[in-house]
Amino acid sequence: MTSKSEQAAVPVHVPSSSPCPALPDTPSSTARQSPDTSNSKQLQATKTRNALKRKRTAEDVYELQCQVLEQELEKNKIEMEKIRLQINLLEKLRERVASGGRSDVRCMPY
Repeated sequence: MTSKSEQAAVPVHVPSSSPCPALPDTPSSTARQSPDTSNSKQLQATKTRNALKRKRTAEDVYELQCQVLEQELEKNKIEMEKIRLQINLLEKLRERVASGGRSDVRCMPY
């Protein structure tokens, strides 16, 4: 018989002398071929889908940027027209002042 100190010295992970056969450390290669192949196909399909999504997203961002820039262009055109009208109004006021007219004359009736 073994003493308690000898039993304690035996590591727990040592296989017992049971009649069951030991399982191999690594799974068999035939069992892993099928999942690896299907996983690689799924991975490739996912990469392709993600690439298309990225491309679509980049195109969408470009479209949105174009729309924003077109809106800004329209705003700038309107602002330029307003400034041009103000310049014309100031030039008319200067001409009236230079010709001896009153400077507080309103050009546009309310």
